[in-house]
Amino acid sequence: MTYKAVLLDIDGTLVPIGRTGVADRVVRCVEQLRRTGVKVIVATGRSGFVLTPALLGNFTADYYICVNGSLTLDADKRPMHEKRLGQQEMDALDALARQQEIVLGYTFEDAYYMYYGYDELCQKLAHLAAEDSPVDPEPKQGPGFVRNGEDRVRHYRSMPYGAVLHGVPKGTNFPMDANLSFVQFHPGSYDVYRKDLDKARTAEKLLHTLGIRLEETIAIGDGNNDVPMLRAAGLGVAMGNARPAAKAAADRVTLSVDQDGVAEVLEEIFKL
Repeated sequence: MTYKAVLLDIDGTLVPIGRTGVADRVVRCVEQLRRTGVKVIVATGRSGFVLTPALLGNFTADYYICVNGSLTLDADKRPMHEKRLGQQEMDALDALARQQEIVLGYTFEDAYYMYYGYDELCQKLAHLAAEDSPVDPEPKQGPGFVRNGEDRVRHYRSMPYGAVLHGVPKGTNFPMDANLSFVQFHPGSYDVYRKDLDKARTAEKLLHTLGIRLEETIAIGDGNNDVPMLRAAGLGVAMGNARPAAKAAADRVTLSVDQDGVAEVLEEIFKL
């Protein structure tokens, strides 16, 4: 099989959890691929505003699929395609946050706006930073990425791409009739996005415009939200540090992110 594109997750795949910067070896590998015409596509749960050198270092890609498929950006980070949450989905999440007293933030194009639990989240992030926890405190990526949105008016300007929940008790019943997917990325923490979206579906639409089939791609990831693209790609590769669901969905497992697992597998396959 001649692979024409590579789909890459960020956290736990390109960048170690809780740290910043893509390893030089991985950057060199990706640059070589791009020079040969292979399309490099980032597929992340993060929004576009964090895709800066502060997080990625010297790493660049041809396209960026953000917020688990809700937003697609070109190489210059200009929007190409987007799907946002609707008012019905926001109402369901707001009701869940109130009833369960959990932290709820929405992902917009400029920042995460915490509609419920802003002070609680700030205290948690300060505690994690003090402990050097592997959980990534988003604010260190740049100024103002997490904002107090408890006036709950930000969506009057534009609707959010997705949401994030923190402090979710075990056994919580999510509103399954709200057209939403709830994907855990840490105990008690969930990415929330439209049920008709995921990294694989958005990648397939983007690849179609490039004349590339999903079977002609390699997908590399580590998280639960990577499972659809690991299954759909021609070759799904889980990181050595991947969650069990990602490893089960993949065709093979490479080294961990700390061992430059992305470069290890791409150098082998493309003979770099």
